Amino acid sequence: MLNYDRLTQLPNRELFKAYLKKSIARACRHQLNICLLYIDIDNFKCINDSLGHDLGDKALISFCHRLQSIIRSNDALCRVSEDEFAIYLDFIENECDAAIVAEKIIKLTSIPIEIDNHDIYLYCSIGICHHSHFTGDSEILLSNAQT
Repeated sequence: MLNYDRLTQLPNRELFKAYLKKSIARACRHQLNICLLYIDIDNFKCINDSLGHDLGDKALISFCHRLQSIIRSNDALCRVSEDEFAIYLDFIENECDAAIVAEKIIKLTSIPIEIDNHDIYLYCSIGICHHSHFTGDSEILLSNAQT
C-alpha cells in the first residue's frame, strides 16, 4: 500500500521513479528513446471547492480510467500528486508518437465525466519530455516533462 495511491490504485511517485530508473537503464542499454508525459488537470481546485471533494475524487478516478484506456500495457501511468499524473511511454520510435498520445488525452477531456447528475469537464496541460540519449535520473526526467 505504501507504493500505491489510495484513491486511484495507481503507482505513486516513489514507485514510478523506481520503475523509471529501470526503464532508463534498459533504454540506455538498448539505445531506445525515452518519453514521459506529465499531465496536470487545470483548475481542479475549483471542482473540489464548488462540488465537494467526494465528487472531485470520483472525477479523478474516472479520469484515471480514461488515461488507462489509451495507453498500452507496456506503458506506465502514475499519480504524481493530487491533480497530476505521469505516463512513461515505452518503446517510442519517434517524437510524433508522444504527440499522438497527448492528442488522445486532450480529446478525452472534451467528453464530460458524468457524476451524480453533474457533467464535469477536466481540462489539462501536458508536458512532454523526449530524449534519444538520456543520461539523467528519473527525477530529472519528471522535472523536464513538468516544465
